[in-house]
Amino acid sequence: MPVTKAAGDRVVGGCMNGLGLLRVQVTAIGADTVLAGIVRMVDEAQAGKLPVQKLVDRVAAVFVPGVMAVAGATFLAWIGRGRAAHRGHVQCHRRPVDRLPLLAGGSRPQ
Repeated sequence: MPVTKAAGDRVVGGCMNGLGLLRVQVTAIGADTVLAGIVRMVDEAQAGKLPVQKLVDRVAAVFVPGVMAVAGATFLAWIGRGRAAHRGHVQCHRRPVDRLPLLAGGSRPQ
């Protein structure tokens, strides 16, 4: 929504000059701008971890390899019993998928 500005009013990046000459004085550049401050705050917020996230990371560090080991053991057991390799492959992929919801509540993008 357009806002009318008069002489001496502050303008920010993204302002549009509808008519006539526009003369502005730059008061902040680079790292001193409002946008740079917002980017800095977002970076700081994303860098920090809550204590519960650290706990989830520790649990996942044990849980995920454990599930993968069970999947591998399932495949080897399936093959060891003389069953078809493609069925063993399906079964070994089914194990991690079955257990995925256990970690879904604690996961977050890195």
